[in-house]
Order: sequence, then C-alpha cells, then structure tokens
Amino acid sequence: MLVQPRLYFQGKCKEAIDFYRMALDAELVFEKPIGANANPAYIKPGTEDKILQAALRIGESVILVSDGHCAGTPAFQGFSLSVSIASEERAKKIVACLADRGTIPIPLQKTAWAGIFGTVVDKFGVHWTIKVSTASREVDR
Repeated sequence: MLVQPRLYFQGKCKEAIDFYRMALDAELVFEKPIGANANPAYIKPGTEDKILQAALRIGESVILVSDGHCAGTPAFQGFSLSVSIASEERAKKIVACLADRGTIPIPLQKTAWAGIFGTVVDKFGVHWTIKVSTASREVDR
C-alpha cells in the first residue's frame, strides 16, 4: 500500500511546481493537462491548460499536485508535510526558500525529539514541518 498526499492549488499549480522545484529541488516526474486527459463534458471553460495531475519527487518521496476545480484560493488545513533533512545548513536554506512570501510559525530550534525542528507555512498556505534528526534512518539524503 502506498499513501501519497495530493495538493489542490485551485489554478496555481504551475506556479507551485516552479516554486517547489526551486525551494526543495523537487523533480517534476510527470504533468497531465486537464484538456488532454479529462472528459470534455467536465472541463470548465478556460481550464484546458491547467493541471489535472502532476507528480513532484522531493528526495525519496513523491507528492501529487493539481489545479483541482480552479475555484478560488487553496485551503490547506489540518495537516503538515514533514521533511527530514540531513544537515542544519540545508534545513536553514529550505526554510528560507519556503518562507518567501510565507510565514515561520516556529523558527528552527533544538528540541528534545529532534536535533533541530521548525515549521513554515509557504505562500500557498501549505504547512511544512522541518526536522534535522541525528537518526540516519529518519533523514532525507
């Protein structure tokens, strides 16, 4: 069984893909436009070039992204994408990139459960938990 998050950016998916490629060194695995992959009867006029589904590889993980119904502002609530990073330097760079036009609710700091821990809400409203762990099995290489 495989569980993958799917994030709906409501018309801003291409912008999000570009942002995560820069901020997280994400790799675009595939991208499927709505117009070429959906039943024409269900396509909202003007959304043919929007993204039905795309996949981004971030380290060893893959997240799915979409424009969804292109209906307003994305609303990401009740979850966080957790990223385990091998070094504090890389964690600081990732937090700085993700925080561009976003917020840092919890700055990177030492904790009892992780070498370094912090949270970021990016400009799309996606909540990220950033952790630098001393346990090698828990880090993104």
